[in-house]
Amino acid sequence: MLSTLEALRPKKRLFLGLLLAAEFFVAAALYGLWLICCPGLANIFEYLPAIVGAFLIFMLGR
Repeated sequence: MLSTLEALRPKKRLFLGLLLAAEFFVAAALYGLWLICCPGLANIFEYLPAIVGAFLIFMLGR
C-alpha cells in the first residue's frame, strides 16, 4: 500500500519545474511590459523609466 501512495504522489522535480516555468513567464511578461512602457515613460519624464524599474525590482524582491 505504501508503494502505491508513493507512486501517486507528484515528484518534487515536477513541482520545481512548474515553479521555474511560472517564474520564467512572469519575468518575460515583466520584460515585455518594460519594453512597452520604456519609450512612453521617457517621453513623459526623463527619469520615469528608472523610477518604474526600481519600483518593479523592489516589488519583486518582497
